[in-house]
Amino acid sequence: MKYEVFTTKKGTQLPLMNLKGKPYMQVAHRLVWFTEDAPNYSFTSSFPVLSADETVAHVTVTILSEDGLKIVKQATATKRENKKDFADHTEKAETGALGRALAILGYGTQFAIADLEEGDRLADSPVATVDAPAKTQATQQATTTNGATTSDFTLAPAAAAKKSASAKKPNTKSNEDLF
Repeated sequence: MKYEVFTTKKGTQLPLMNLKGKPYMQVAHRLVWFTEDAPNYSFTSSFPVLSADETVAHVTVTILSEDGLKIVKQATATKRENKKDFADHTEKAETGALGRALAILGYGTQFAIADLEEGDRLADSPVATVDAPAKTQATQQATTTNGATTSDFTLAPAAAAKKSASAKKPNTKSNEDLF
């Protein structure tokens, strides 16, 4: 499967890069997409930790109403970076927090897995697992988010997967149509 370009609802083509075998949309391109959709917005950055060796950045992205008087949507994200891993750790922390906030708002979420992946360091509290049905299959259904085509992956029992595949929503495309 080849990932090269994502096209916004306004027709802007945003490049995707291959990051660890997965498509990744850089924060700068998520920002282009966001500003196309949200003409009234604000960004606020703060740095609870800011030293020569480490930075923690908080970024809040706010989408405002047309008149600019009401908050329509808002997301806040945090990113920590250190000098050992990146010389300009302050810029990297702020950019990472901005990218996470944009992903929370739905801009590039499907292409920001690297920003949101927790690996072995889960942020959630452990919960008891429930045994899944023995026979499951992964299904994919294309959806529209913020007017642009995205993919939604679910793990469903085989029977439910067949049922959902036959009941497609309008504006639904197959995986092959997406990339």
